[in-house]
Amino acid sequence: MKKIAVLLILLSTLITGCSKNKESNSFERYMEEGKRAVASEEYEVANKFFSLAMEENNKDTEAKALYNQSNNLVEVLKSIEDEKYDVAIQLCNAIEKVSSKSNIIKDVAKSLKEECSTLLEKLKEEAEEEISTRTITYKKTYYLNYLNKIDKNYKDAYDNVVAGAGLRKILEEEYSQWDEALNEILSVLKEQLPSDEMKSLTNSQKSWIKTKEADADFTQEEGGTGTLGLEMRADYLLETTKERCYYLVYDYMR
Repeated sequence: MKKIAVLLILLSTLITGCSKNKESNSFERYMEEGKRAVASEEYEVANKFFSLAMEENNKDTEAKALYNQSNNLVEVLKSIEDEKYDVAIQLCNAIEKVSSKSNIIKDVAKSLKEECSTLLEKLKEEAEEEISTRTITYKKTYYLNYLNKIDKNYKDAYDNVVAGAGLRKILEEEYSQWDEALNEILSVLKEQLPSDEMKSLTNSQKSWIKTKEADADFTQEEGGTGTLGLEMRADYLLETTKERCYYLVYDYMR
C-alpha cells in the first residue's frame, strides 16, 4: 500500500509538472506569436495572442503591458481611419506610458504619432485655407451687392429730378459714393493681393486717376462753362469711377 501511495504521489507530481510545463510553453508561444504579429503589422492578431498569454498567466506584468499597448494600438488605427488624429495621438501617448520590457509596440506608436501630428497639421492648414476662401468669396459678393445698391439708389433718385442745379447735385453726390466705394475696395485689395501685384495695381490706379481727371476736364469744356458743362463733368466722373469699381471687384477681388 505504501508503494502504491508513493507511486500515486510521484504520478501526481509528474502530471502537475507536465501541466505547468505545458502552460509555460503555451504562454511563451503566445507571447512570441504576439510579437511576430506586431512585426508583421497584424495588430489585432497580436492583441489576441497577448490576451491568450494573459489567460495562461494572468500575473505576468509583461503580458498585461503588451496586451494593453496592443489594444490601444488597434484603437489608434481606427482613429486614423476616421481622421481623428488628435484622438490617435492621445492613444499613442497612453501606449508610451505603459511600462514594458519590449519596445516593439512603443516604437510603432511613436512612428504613428509623428504621422498623425503631420496629418493633423495638414488638416488645420486646409481648414484655415477653407475659412479664408469663404471669407474672400463673401467679400466679393458683399461688394458686388454694395455697388449694385448704390447704382439702384441713384437710378431711383434721377426719376424725381429735372435738369439744372438739382441734377448736378445728385450727380456729384453719386460720384462721391462711387469714389468712397473705390477707396474701400482698394483697401480690401491691399489686404488680399501679394505685394508685387498690389504695387502694380497702385501704379495703374495713379495712371487711371490722371487720365480720368484729364478726360473730365475735356468733357466739361465740351459742355461749356455753365451748368451743362458741370453736369457733364460730374456724370463722366461718376460713370468712370463706377466702371472702375466693378472692374476691380470682378478682376482683382478674390
